[in-house]
Amino acid sequence: MHGHYVSRMALQRPNDLPFPGKGSPTMPPVPTDTPARIRRSPVPAARTARAARKPLSLVASAALVMLFLGPDAAAGGPPGPGAGARTGAHLQLVLDGESLTAQDMFDVLDATSVAVKLSDRSRTRMRQIRDGALDELAKGARVYGWNQALGPLKDKQLDDEQQKEFQKRILRSHAAGVGQPLPERVARLVMVLRANQMARGAMAVRPELVDRMNELVTAGVTPVVPHIGSLGSGDLQPMAAVGMVLTGDQAPARYRGEQGPASQILARAGLAPSFELQQGEALPIISGSTVVLASYADALHRATKAAALGERILAMFMDATRAEISSLDARTHAERRIPEEAEVAERLRGLLRGSGWTTEQGRRRLGEDHPRIQDAVSLRAAPHIYGALRRTLAEGRRNIEHEGQRLPPPTPLGVRPRPG
Repeated sequence: MHGHYVSRMALQRPNDLPFPGKGSPTMPPVPTDTPARIRRSPVPAARTARAARKPLSLVASAALVMLFLGPDAAAGGPPGPGAGARTGAHLQLVLDGESLTAQDMFDVLDATSVAVKLSDRSRTRMRQIRDGALDELAKGARVYGWNQALGPLKDKQLDDEQQKEFQKRILRSHAAGVGQPLPERVARLVMVLRANQMARGAMAVRPELVDRMNELVTAGVTPVVPHIGSLGSGDLQPMAAVGMVLTGDQAPARYRGEQGPASQILARAGLAPSFELQQGEALPIISGSTVVLASYADALHRATKAAALGERILAMFMDATRAEISSLDARTHAERRIPEEAEVAERLRGLLRGSGWTTEQGRRRLGEDHPRIQDAVSLRAAPHIYGALRRTLAEGRRNIEHEGQRLPPPTPLGVRPRPG
């Protein structure tokens, strides 16, 4: 650590300091009102003096951090918003295309198991829109990806039999991603997000397609999704891999630590080994930026956990260095008119409330005989820096909530009657 370390003596609370007459430096009496907010086991006096002269090992440093943070640290719990569900929880979701929140997405990432179903209202709406789209086709409408081919073949019309076969070819021709697969938690969120977007109904797919996605999520089956491929207006390659697993094609999937061909994995999970897409259903699977969205949500969730962890570590640092906590004065931060900054300062005040070190009396007990006017600007500015981070994370939450309900193009809303 390049010679910089925090000694155990500096990290101890006043009540843990050795008393006079026990082979350690003479210290003034400890205060009786020191809180137990930061708990540590007492350190024997003989070991304390030696420890003050040696840097802490990495393991010891990590142990002290976890001791300070408590069991919530790994889960990214409070302080601060957006900590998400604890790892190990079972999550239940009802999708309607309108109410999926950022916290729901974070919970999907964290949960050990997720049970998902389509709302009754969305099921009815999806059926009505699907029937309306089929009526338009029967009247002679020409729709890209339905009864018309794609890309350079967009003007080629497909008959009824070709339309179903074409759905398989769309997925197979686009499933060309490479590289390491997405984490399983992200692949699971991808299916939840796409199912939620389809639940709006405007993609004109059958509710049975959403049911199929939900079945895989609920059973714990995740597609193996290569993370390198076409990204942008459509996550074509990665989402084609998802579609091939949904249909039971020869694409890899995972279930309870086992990986194998989708048809075998699906059967092992108790699901139908195959699922036939109907006309116009392959393109809605691969269109849009669902993989980007799920990856962004995952990064945002991890950053939110790190922000919560960082605030706690900052409080520990202020306590250990006997910082001047007047820098956390609510009036100062209210004047800056940045709500997130004021909230960070408030959380830090809560963590340090009752500290025996962050006072003139506490500093004098360790030999600091002059008033501490203020600390370095890097410490005084910390609430502002963390506040800016919190504001950025909050904006990210709003973005993913918007995108989670957004309708990716194309849809049958753009059908054109056949020229007469």
